[in-house]
Amino acid sequence: MYKKFLKKPLSIKVIITILTAIVFLVTLMIYFYSTQYKDEFESGKIVIDTKIIKATTSAVKTSTVTPTPSQINESNSPYPLHRAVVATMFWVGEKASGANDYIPNESSAWDKDWLDHFGGIDNPYSRSGYYPSDFKPKENPFYFALPFNDFDEVGKKTDLTFLPWYSDSNTSALKNKWIKIIYKGKVCYGQWEDVGPFEQNDFEYVFGNKAPKNSRAGIDISPALRTCLEMVSNNKVDWQFIDEVNVPSGPWKETVTTSQLNW
Repeated sequence: MYKKFLKKPLSIKVIITILTAIVFLVTLMIYFYSTQYKDEFESGKIVIDTKIIKATTSAVKTSTVTPTPSQINESNSPYPLHRAVVATMFWVGEKASGANDYIPNESSAWDKDWLDHFGGIDNPYSRSGYYPSDFKPKENPFYFALPFNDFDEVGKKTDLTFLPWYSDSNTSALKNKWIKIIYKGKVCYGQWEDVGPFEQNDFEYVFGNKAPKNSRAGIDISPALRTCLEMVSNNKVDWQFIDEVNVPSGPWKETVTTSQLNW
């Protein structure tokens, strides 16, 4: 009986009925599909599920990527971010010349024997990585100078309560403090070891939001910082104070300067 049924030709009426049923089923499937995923369509285009994007982004995050200036959140720091400040290079043992306003750098504002304590001339023209080619420094080669001093010819300045690290001790509240410096997406760190360039009492710039008094430069950086930032002298950088506990590991922490006043 089954075989006989298969051999009978289908009538046009039966064929039309079958086709109508198929069209109905397809229409029904499309309706349910569009209803279930209607939120994923916008103007005829599928909207990508943001949950999938978030999962993918989390999977590829890495702590080894150097943050760019736009990724640095100022609100996370109590210190202002100084932007587009002209940086010049200086170094321990630098001779007096017109380039440094005829101020030699055998001594610093806080250490009359800076050259000896550092271990020699930090020659910027003969290097072995971050170090001068002929010796390993005894103090941190990642150093900088800013134009403010907490001491003058008489002694410690009297009105220093505006300093973030104010202390009434006879030590410097500024020497050895850390900053981070940003140049074209590269971030490096250094310690404050001298005063300058060109000024020594520009507190509104150093601790505030004013531009440097001297338009020629607002920060001096060491040869090691120049190399770390991959920059040439007289370029603009961003910089910001940072507490030592927040300074990440890196070549700037291989030798940390801890010495204080030496006059």
